[in-house]
Amino acid sequence: MKSTDEIPPQARRIFFLGEMQAVKRELDRLENEKERIEFELERAKAELEELAAANQQRKEPRA
Repeated sequence: MKSTDEIPPQARRIFFLGEMQAVKRELDRLENEKERIEFELERAKAELEELAAANQQRKEPRA
């Protein structure tokens, strides 16, 4: 394996630019996944609140 001194600077820049782009794509993918999970979590919380309210109404004695 060559030391970094033996690799031309332009080749190093191209390699690291490619690596940075790959990292950015992965970061974007993870951010999208995080947003999707947060959306699903909020939807599940709302559904849980609706079910809890319906359950509470069912438990209350009818006058």
